[in-house]
Amino acid sequence: MAGKSTRGKGKSLFVKDKKIHSLVEFLANELGLQAPQSSPGHIALKPLLVSLDAFIRASGQTTIPFRLGDKVSLEDYGFLGYAVRSCKNIRQAVTMNVLYFSALTNALTVQVSETKGVACVSFTCHLDDLRLEQYLSEIVLAGLYSVLKQLSPDAEPSMVMHFRHGKPPHSAEYAKYGNPRILFNQTSLCVFVPSTLLDQEIASYDPNLQTLAENQLQALIEAEASVATYAEQVKDLLRSSQFSKPLVSIAEILHLSERTLKRYLAEEKTSFRRLLNESRCKMACELLIAGALPINHIAQLLGYSSSANFCFAFKQWTALSPKNYRETAYLL
Repeated sequence: MAGKSTRGKGKSLFVKDKKIHSLVEFLANELGLQAPQSSPGHIALKPLLVSLDAFIRASGQTTIPFRLGDKVSLEDYGFLGYAVRSCKNIRQAVTMNVLYFSALTNALTVQVSETKGVACVSFTCHLDDLRLEQYLSEIVLAGLYSVLKQLSPDAEPSMVMHFRHGKPPHSAEYAKYGNPRILFNQTSLCVFVPSTLLDQEIASYDPNLQTLAENQLQALIEAEASVATYAEQVKDLLRSSQFSKPLVSIAEILHLSERTLKRYLAEEKTSFRRLLNESRCKMACELLIAGALPINHIAQLLGYSSSANFCFAFKQWTALSPKNYRETAYLL
C-alpha cells in the first residue's frame, strides 16, 4: 500500500544557511534583513522572501534578487563546490549541481533533459506565491549565470528562458545574463541552452576528486530523501500510461478511494486536472523540442482526439502555438 506523503506537510520550505553564507551576509549587511531559522542550519525561505518583498516595495530596488544571484559562489558549496570545478565538462557539472540542489533546498525541484542538440533545465517552485517565485527565479537566473562564468569564463551562451511570472518593469535587467530570449507568463520555469555549451570542458578537471565528490553527494541525497508527494506519484502514473488513466484508476493503483486522492491533492494545493495539464504540457514541450514527431502524432501520444484540440490546449498553456514553440528552440 502506498504510504502517506510527508513532503511539504507540516514542514517549512528551507534552504541550508551554511551553503549560501555569502547571500545571508549580503542580506544582513546591505539590506538589514535577518534570515529566520526554521530549524538548526535551515533558513525558512518563505518568510525571508516575504521580508525581501517588503523591502523591495518600500525601496523600489527591483534589481536586488539579481544582486543576490550574482553573489552565488561555488566556494559557498564547500567541498562539493570544488568538486563541481573538478568535473570534466559543463554537462557533468550541471548534473552534479542538480543532484546537490535537492539536498540544498526543498523549495525548488530541478530536472535536466536533452534532445536534438538542446538541453532544458526545468525548475518546479513550491512557494505557491507567484510574486515570491519571481524573486526566486531572478536569483536562480543570476546564480546560474554566475556559476557558469566561474566554470567557463569565456562562455557566453545563447539561451531561451521561460518564466511563469508576467513581464516586470525591470525586464531589461534579464538581458545582462547571457542576453537570453525571454518568454514571460509561461506554464513552467525553465532554461534552454545548446548542447554544445554542455560539451565545454572545464580546465580544473580532476577525475579523482570528482569520483570522491559523487560518493559523498550520493550519501547526502540519501540522508535527505523523503517520500514522494501524491502529486508526483500521479504525474508519474499519467506519463507512464500516456495520459489514458482516469482519476479513479490512478486512485486504485495508489490503494486509495477517488475521494481520498482528491483530498490529498487538495492538501498539496493541486488537482488531478491541473496535474494532467502540467504533465501533458511538459511532455509536449519535450517532444516538440526533439523535433522528430509531427504535431498530430504528439497530440495522439498526449491522449487528444485531434491535433486541433491539442493545439488549442497548448496555446492556452504557453501562449504559443506548437509550431511557434518548436521554432523558439531552433533559435539557439
